[in-house]
Amino acid sequence: MAASAPSEARELELVGKVEMRIALAKDEKLESVLKVYLPPVLLKLGSEHQAVRNKVIIILSLLIGLASFSIWCPLIDL
Repeated sequence: MAASAPSEARELELVGKVEMRIALAKDEKLESVLKVYLPPVLLKLGSEHQAVRNKVIIILSLLIGLASFSIWCPLIDL
């Protein structure tokens, strides 16, 4: 591991903060939050740490679920 490579704990902390920002974003702010934070999160798929890559996959799975809900929600009478 290179001396300048971020530690696993630091990468997980950063990815976790992004996950929280996405989760707390209001509907009207979600697009702007994703424009800022999604590209760096996607880059973390290249992390040398498996736990970091797994966390990114969890975030992407949540986003896919959110997108699916957004598509179906107007069709469902809640």
